Amino acid sequence: MDAPSSPLSHANTPFDRLIDVLAWIAGIVLVLLVALVCVDVSVRNSPDVVPGLLGLILPDESVAAVRKSLQTFSLPWIPELNEYLLYIITFFGAPWVLRDQGHISVDLVTQALSPRGKRRAFYISSVIGAAVCLVLCYYAVRVMIRSISAGNMVVKTWEFPEWLPQMIAPPIFLLLALIFIRWLFQPPPFDDDADDLSDGV
Repeated sequence: MDAPSSPLSHANTPFDRLIDVLAWIAGIVLVLLVALVCVDVSVRNSPDVVPGLLGLILPDESVAAVRKSLQTFSLPWIPELNEYLLYIITFFGAPWVLRDQGHISVDLVTQALSPRGKRRAFYISSVIGAAVCLVLCYYAVRVMIRSISAGNMVVKTWEFPEWLPQMIAPPIFLLLALIFIRWLFQPPPFDDDADDLSDGV
């Protein structure tokens, strides 16, 4: 909405420190993801690039042997690992983005509202956000419990229980809901607050 970052968004509370730790983990995982993508691209393009460079100093027979070796070398686990790293980055970074209001918001409607209307819209959106996150948390727990009961396994490059990646979603949705709920009782300041005070309102 129209509210800037709250002073509470950087409060030194265990709740906010947990959000900061998750954000740091997401950042570290993002660096790892970029490194893995670079490695994957380098390996996939090495049969075309490396022999061309070696051809400047080695005979054709040696270059052909190097090309054949590189064509049989691959790292198939990197794309799959990147899928899970993207999943971790998205969920671990979400509470930090929401708390600091760094998400994209459409304010075409709220710009036309009065200061009081903007506050009401912010409260309504917070209630809706909390409700949606709690519903998602509930169903994420149900899906995870069902997966554990069924003994579902992910069988790709690696083999592991399906509930392992699923266990990330419920606590993150709960954190997001708690952020929305906190805004209901400790709302962040609005840009119009200063104007209201200057007008004696």
